[in-house]
Amino acid sequence: MYRLHWTLPELKLIFNQCVLSLLFSLQSNMLNQARLKVLKCREDHVQAALDEAQERLTELTKNKTKYKQVLQGLITQGLFQLLEPNVVIRCKECDVSLCKECVPDSVKTYRDSSKKECNVVVDQENYLSPELSGGVELYTPSGTIKVENTLEKRLALTSSQMLPEIRNNMFGANASRKFLD
Repeated sequence: MYRLHWTLPELKLIFNQCVLSLLFSLQSNMLNQARLKVLKCREDHVQAALDEAQERLTELTKNKTKYKQVLQGLITQGLFQLLEPNVVIRCKECDVSLCKECVPDSVKTYRDSSKKECNVVVDQENYLSPELSGGVELYTPSGTIKVENTLEKRLALTSSQMLPEIRNNMFGANASRKFLD
């Protein structure tokens, strides 16, 4: 039942309880907003580091000696992932000659390790987008199986796998984290 008559001490008590409840609520909201700002800043720093890594990928392609080694490794890895007798390689238009140089060594490495023959053709009609830093895509001739080994895909894969380690290196260990998987 509702009371119509309240004594002054009862009203003061109710008022003080309301004020305290409001203050706790405001403090909790402000603390939560501060936590969200910190998390946003941390995420921005991680993203800036990944953006810098992306910029360095384009620098890598300018050094032809290093880029040739990377390209050969990407082709070899793609051959092992496909395990097909016939493979079509798609690369950027400016990388066609470099890809052709890498193919014999990659096929030899593949053949020596897997004991399987492999016929590799570099696609000279369809190219990867010029916006990509570099790398290759490997297909079966029918196009049913595809391995994307572009530098951007490799960076995305590596960064997603290493994100906890990246955060730990940048900001230290999170004391409230119980599991590291």
